[in-house]
Amino acid sequence: MASIGPCCIAGAFAVCCAVQSAFVQSASVQAGAVTGEIAGEGAGEGVGALAQVGFVLDGRSALCWALMLLCAVLLQSAVNTLNDYQDFKSGLDTALTILDETDASLVYNQINPRSALAFALVLLGTAAVAGTVVLLLTSLWLFVPAAVAAAAIGLYSAGPKPISSLPLGEVVSGVVMGGVLTCVCFFATTLSFSSAVVALAVVPTVAIAQIMQTNNTCDTARDRTAGRRTLPLIIGVRRSSMLNAALGVFAFLWLGLFLIWEGLTPGALVMLLGLALCLPKLVTLLKGPYNLDNRRMMMRSVVSYNRVLDATAVIALIVGGVARAIF
Repeated sequence: MASIGPCCIAGAFAVCCAVQSAFVQSASVQAGAVTGEIAGEGAGEGVGALAQVGFVLDGRSALCWALMLLCAVLLQSAVNTLNDYQDFKSGLDTALTILDETDASLVYNQINPRSALAFALVLLGTAAVAGTVVLLLTSLWLFVPAAVAAAAIGLYSAGPKPISSLPLGEVVSGVVMGGVLTCVCFFATTLSFSSAVVALAVVPTVAIAQIMQTNNTCDTARDRTAGRRTLPLIIGVRRSSMLNAALGVFAFLWLGLFLIWEGLTPGALVMLLGLALCLPKLVTLLKGPYNLDNRRMMMRSVVSYNRVLDATAVIALIVGGVARAIF
């Protein structure tokens, strides 16, 4: 699931900062006045600033991270279910428009639409319970991004003009499920924050937006018939495929620049390896073809690319953080 990646990246950055914090505090005890000098080393100030906070990851941190991961999975599942329900009820999803039997449960598995809607509401309710526990363990201020996410979920699939049918779909899904989730998960885990977290959140924001863009580019034929105005329909399939591949390269390059800027340079080597592994997938995203017949392969390619990018970010952050703390 795409929602797992942002939580893993946030957790890895929390570990990265905690490791450096431990080394900074240890050096502070041994060297006294040199603490500020040590904390300020490196090209960037985001990780150094967080290292000076001196937070320690404990049982509360682990519990909040796990609950955030649960919330993310439940919310994404609810969004997917509500989207399937809405598309089925509107007549957009049929055996003629959805050729992949694994992508339309209501069409091919004879599921009662009311049951699907009830299931989505159960998922949302469970996520609300888990989110409430996180609020009680962290800060009630987290209710603000939670409310934004809830509103986005409702508007994404419902209403006369759902966000998923507009050119904003890629941006909203990327920002909410990628950017906001990464930032909130990091704060819930560490009770600390920095502009560096926002910069890092660009990576999952772009990656998740690509998933929707790939999906919409494959669906241009049926979306045109249904009167939807998605981004690929506006800019064209060819430009959409070029943008998709370019965003994939950008996500890796941004990660590399972030690692270097924050003084986590050894992690940039991991980024280069991840980019090399993803090049075949990015070529597929560039060339396509994007259509209903080839939809399954294209979605597999973008999901596979996402997994490699997420794993690369996690490993690079931990490697870079440990290396900076030790050396």
